[in-house]
Amino acid sequence: MFSANWYTSTKFVVPPFEVQLFEAVKKLFGTLYAKGILDFEAHLGHNNAWFVHKENKRATIVTIEIKPDLDKVNPTSPNFDPQYVDTIWKAANIEDIRKYLGAPNLVIEAYYNWDSTDEKKWTEMRVKFQSITEEIVQEIISKYNLDMTSDYFYGLYSFGIYPTSWESEGKLAVDIESNNNLCIERDSGVTKEIVESVVFEVLHKYNITENTVLLNNQLCKIFRN
Repeated sequence: MFSANWYTSTKFVVPPFEVQLFEAVKKLFGTLYAKGILDFEAHLGHNNAWFVHKENKRATIVTIEIKPDLDKVNPTSPNFDPQYVDTIWKAANIEDIRKYLGAPNLVIEAYYNWDSTDEKKWTEMRVKFQSITEEIVQEIISKYNLDMTSDYFYGLYSFGIYPTSWESEGKLAVDIESNNNLCIERDSGVTKEIVESVVFEVLHKYNITENTVLLNNQLCKIFRN
């Protein structure tokens, strides 16, 4: 599943050897990395001043745009696919292609275009994470007999768990956040360690683990004004 693009004009004609490199990169990426299950596009470009310290400064640039399937990388989805996650996770590590082709002025770049995913599915996933976050807060309040509502808990600790994405990463990222009240105020009996234990227990129940997503633990990292 791929498409190929390059630009031509009256001022710029793609040299045949660059087209050949482009086709070779595209084929190798499809065979070795996409493996018939990733959706991607390949783009060909050049930069005449890329290699500053070389006599031949021109670079042939092939950019691989990988389009994630949100259903298959979302661990809360019934369509979550571990094999797909493993494949897409490794897909941006493509330096071996350049070494294999032996083209010294070939530059290969890869990124994940998360904007290509269905916004409706993003919304559904965010709603699910809001529900999971509320479950965690209610568990903490109940388990430790805290005299506060969930709204007060959110306000006091700026607590939240959010799915996000980076164009450099093929897995979803999950940010776990709170302000530093969680670490410096002990009157409530709530501590960072208590929150962490409940957070990871509940997340694990929904298949949200270090194996399925990139967990970014930012508890106590947001400072009060």
